[in-house]
Amino acid sequence: IGLAWLALHAIALFVVWRTAGIDVRDPRVLVAVSALLYGSMTFMLSSALKSSVLVLFERGDLDLLLSSPLPSHSIFTVRLGTVALGTAGLYLFFLAPFAHAGALLGHVGWLAVYPVVLGTATVVACAAMLLTLGLVRLIGARRTRIVAQVIGALAGALIFILSQLFAQFSRSME
Repeated sequence: IGLAWLALHAIALFVVWRTAGIDVRDPRVLVAVSALLYGSMTFMLSSALKSSVLVLFERGDLDLLLSSPLPSHSIFTVRLGTVALGTAGLYLFFLAPFAHAGALLGHVGWLAVYPVVLGTATVVACAAMLLTLGLVRLIGARRTRIVAQVIGALAGALIFILSQLFAQFSRSME
């Protein structure tokens, strides 16, 4: 894993060096970055939803924790933090090399990757936890697990379909 991360740093250094002259205010760049952020948030939501179901119901220790003298607010806060960090971990693994390469080349704005990914993962984890609790209230814990898996599959399918639509429209515009 460490060698892969070092290889990602080398790739990121090359990419940041080659894209240093691009105007970030160009509408095409803004649309591309917005599309990447939307796609990432969709995948984050599906993984956070799966993690929320796991930490709330599949571990089987929630009843024990809620009967302990600890406040339930603290228990759910820790569980939510776990979901948020778990969701952000994969994205930071792949995007942190770009932040490091940008900082190394003098573009400190690339360090904004950290707060953007952590903030996005926190918002998405909160939404996933609320969605999980709402689904449990509506349809029960057992069915919520199935619905979470279906939503995760649909999120992946939606990204695939959108990429195919983008490819189709780009060919028709030529």
